[in-house]
Amino acid sequence: MRGVLTSSISTSVQSNGPLNTKRLQAGLKTHDFRSEMIHLLDSLHVLLDPLELAFNPHTAHPSLILSTDLRTVRCSPSKQSYLEHPERFTSAPQILCSQSFSTGQHVWVVEVGSTCMWSLGVCYKSLPRRGDHSRLGHNSVSWRLQWKNGKLTVCKSSSNIALGETTFQPVKIEIALDFEGGTLTFNSLKGRREHLYTVRAVFKEPVYPAFSIHSNTPESWITLSA
Repeated sequence: MRGVLTSSISTSVQSNGPLNTKRLQAGLKTHDFRSEMIHLLDSLHVLLDPLELAFNPHTAHPSLILSTDLRTVRCSPSKQSYLEHPERFTSAPQILCSQSFSTGQHVWVVEVGSTCMWSLGVCYKSLPRRGDHSRLGHNSVSWRLQWKNGKLTVCKSSSNIALGETTFQPVKIEIALDFEGGTLTFNSLKGRREHLYTVRAVFKEPVYPAFSIHSNTPESWITLSA
């Protein structure tokens, strides 16, 4: 990373001889330089503060199956005979991570299958495990972004916001949580970072990364990226 930073600075702010502070200040104000530095600092933050998230098998709906490392969940062709557990979802095909966040800023990235229809978001532990109100966003304790039938929608407090049809399917999504700031931001990382939507809320309890799979194709899977 140090090499990348050095290379970027040297190409963005060039000097032909002794350091000229006025030229340096002018270079720092250029839009391209600032944009590149913001991108590099974002990457540095993720490298220095990686999140080792894992799915919580006790929450997995019987139509979902987990990889042995607990980092990939996929639609199962048959119902799994999971043991009963008070945290297990029994209506909506959902699963939570074992980790929760109650303060600070956090970023995690997921990759999804090419034909997967999904929901990504966060919720409180009190999210119901059965019934219509257990679906992400269809209550006051969860917030989510959904990709389904070629459309993106946001849902919070049972209110859907359609983001319209899009010409591309997000397959690598970055989720950024600012707990105190009350924001949950979704970005597509396909090719370049593209902002999809920012949910604004007042988080009063620890929130858990939450996921749902709405399709049953072989490519219906979600992976927590390293």
